[in-house]
Amino acid sequence: MKLRSATPADDVALRAFAAALDARDRTFLGDDPSVCAAPESPGVRDHPLRWIATADDRIIGYASLRRLPAHSRHVGILRLAVASGHRRSGTGTDLARHALVESLHEGVLKVVVEIAAEQEPVIRMFRNLGFSAEALLRDQLRDENGSFHDLLMLAHHARADWSAMDTVGLTGELD
Repeated sequence: MKLRSATPADDVALRAFAAALDARDRTFLGDDPSVCAAPESPGVRDHPLRWIATADDRIIGYASLRRLPAHSRHVGILRLAVASGHRRSGTGTDLARHALVESLHEGVLKVVVEIAAEQEPVIRMFRNLGFSAEALLRDQLRDENGSFHDLLMLAHHARADWSAMDTVGLTGELD
């Protein structure tokens, strides 16, 4: 597996990746990877940071981090998707860890993820990376079938929690 920044040249492959996600994944992703490699418009400063994981020249994972505006520019919202055949293989963990390191280089001090509360393996993965629960929003998500789902917000306070970063092996990557 290789991790790298997404580029405009990845647009077709990202559309194929997004098309292969099931409806539930698209509902909970909250971001559209099919357009994530589109060139930024001139003058747009707040485009998200975007990364892909590839294997055998295919995209198997996608992550993006969008900074919040104004007084919350130190906060970034992380979105993550992994192809169904590559889950529980470390791809999501590697992408999330990479996003944390890259976001610190960009001055992001707090990274937030929003996860459907029933996605226990994903929540466990983020907790193992040093994220902790900050909020539970009841019936915040509505899927394509009209069912409501609770949304859990987890946060990683990167600069304030060096011990968690050291635990997951990030401090050496920041140098």
